This record gives sequence, structure tokens and C-alpha cells, in this order.
Amino acid sequence: MQHKAPRRTRERILELSLRLFNEFGEPNITTT
Repeated sequence: MQHKAPRRTRERILELSLRLFNEFGEPNITTT
């Protein structure tokens, strides 16, 4: 496991959350 930039993790999390949101696409999931 290579850690190039610790700030990339946030972008990865955002991408993952977006992917999950798109996959489920349910109003039950809220990001507030």
C-alpha cells in the first residue's frame, strides 16, 4: 500500500460516496 498524498483520501471518499449514491440513488441517504 503506497500512500502518495494523504489529501487524496478525501477525494477518494467523495468519489466512493458519489458512486454509492448513484448506485442506490435513494433519498434515504443524506450528506448533511
